[in-house]
Amino acid sequence: MPSDGRALAAILVIFLRLGLTGFGGAERQVARLRRDLVDRRAWLSDADFAACAEAALWLPGSTGLQVAIAVGRIRGGVAGGAAAALGYLAPAGLAAIALGVFWLRLEDIAGGAWLHGAKAACAAIVLQAVLDLRRTYAREPIRLGLAIGAAIGLALVAGAAAQLAALCVGAFFGFALLREAGAAPPAPATRESLAPLAVFAGLLVILPLAAALLLSPHLGLAGAAFRAGAFALGDGRLILPLIEAETQGRGWLGAERAVAGFGLVSALPGPAIAYAGFIGAVQDYTGAGVRPGGWLGGLAALTAASVPAVLLGLAAAPARRLLATSSGLKAALAGMAATGVGVLAACLWRTVLPSAVVRPTDWALVAAAWVFIAVARLPAWATVLGFAAATAVFNR
Repeated sequence: MPSDGRALAAILVIFLRLGLTGFGGAERQVARLRRDLVDRRAWLSDADFAACAEAALWLPGSTGLQVAIAVGRIRGGVAGGAAAALGYLAPAGLAAIALGVFWLRLEDIAGGAWLHGAKAACAAIVLQAVLDLRRTYAREPIRLGLAIGAAIGLALVAGAAAQLAALCVGAFFGFALLREAGAAPPAPATRESLAPLAVFAGLLVILPLAAALLLSPHLGLAGAAFRAGAFALGDGRLILPLIEAETQGRGWLGAERAVAGFGLVSALPGPAIAYAGFIGAVQDYTGAGVRPGGWLGGLAALTAASVPAVLLGLAAAPARRLLATSSGLKAALAGMAATGVGVLAACLWRTVLPSAVVRPTDWALVAAAWVFIAVARLPAWATVLGFAAATAVFNR
C-alpha cells in the first residue's frame, strides 16, 4: 500500500535500528526481525512472516535483508521496501566502507600482527558458514552431490567464469532432478514484478558491456559487484567467493586483504553483502592508472551488489505465489543454492585457508576459533576481535 513521507521515514528509522542490532547469521537475524515486527509491532501475522522468510531463502542478498524488503513493501509499497532495504543495510555497509578506506592505517597497527588472528577467525567463520548452508541447502543426496561436485571442480579450476558456470549447471540439474511431481501450475508474474525483473536482466547484460567498451575499471568493479550480489543466495556469505574471484582474477585485490577484510566485516551487524563496500573502498586500480576506490568506490560497489537483492525482492513481493507454486523455479533455485555451498567450500580451500594457515600451528588457531564460534556460540564479532587482539599481543 502507498505511504506518505512520514510513514516512509518511520520505516527507514525502524529498519535502521534493526540493522544496527542485526548481529549473527541468517537465523538470528530473522528471529530478531520476527520478534520486533510480529510480536512487538504486529505489522503482520506469523503466517505472513513465515511466507516472507520462505521466499527470502531463494533470493540473493541475505535472508534478513529480503525479509526486511518484503515487510517494508507490505507496509509502504515499493518505496517502503526500498526504505527498509536502505535502513537495514546502511549500518553494516557504511562501516565496511570505512574499514576499506582506512585499511592501510589499520594494517600498521601492532605491526600488522593482528591480521593473523583476523584471518584465522575468518577461516573459522567461513567453515561454519559452509556447514550452516549445507544443512539448509544441501541436506538431501542430490543436493549434497551438487555441492560436492561444485567444490571439487572449483578447487581444480578457479575463476569467476568457472563459478558462474557451476551455478548455472547447478540450476539446470536442480530443474531436472529436484522438481516435485503434481505441483500446482505456477501463478503468472504481475506487471509490478515484471518491471524490476526487466531492470535486473538489463543491468546484468549492460554493465559488463559498458565496462568493456569504455575500458573503465570503475564500471568493471560495479559489474563484478552486481554479478556477485545477483548470485549470493541464502544468508549472503556467498558474496565472498563470488566477488573475490572477480577482483583477484583481475589483479585488483590480494587474498590477504580479501580474507582479513571478510573476517572484520563478519563482525559487523546486518547483511554479509556489506562486504562489497569494503572491496570497493580498499580497491586499488593504480596498475591501470586510476585512483584507488575510497568512499566513492565503496558506495558504488555496495550499491551495485545490493541492487539485485532489492530488485528481486521487490519483484518477489507481489509474485510470491510464483515461488510457492512453481516447482520448476524452486527446483532450479534449489540446485543453484546447493551448488553455492560448493562454491563457498572451494573458496575456503583455495583462498581462505592458504591465507590463514602459513605454518602448521595455525591449524590449531583456526580450530580454536571454530570451537569458539560453533561450540561455545561466541558471536563472530567477539571471536574476530579477540583473536586479532591475541595475535597482536603475542606475535609482536
